[in-house]
Amino acid sequence: MAKIIYSTTLIEIITVTGRNRLLKFQSNRPLLLSKGLKNRRINWKLVDGILTNSHVLDTIIKSLEAHLKEKLNL
Repeated sequence: MAKIIYSTTLIEIITVTGRNRLLKFQSNRPLLLSKGLKNRRINWKLVDGILTNSHVLDTIIKSLEAHLKEKLNL
């Protein structure tokens, strides 16, 4: 489950909760959207939480991006 907990014109912070973990990600998506850069890659940063497997991190980020793109197109 993911939830946007903080959003400004520059950054947004999204929490992702799993079975026993809470992860906080920071992205620059609002800045890119305000400048009209829809095709630019979003910079993601793990702010809080620990992941030892980079493949899981990539999977979470890809699913977040896919969900956010789908939300914008509707």
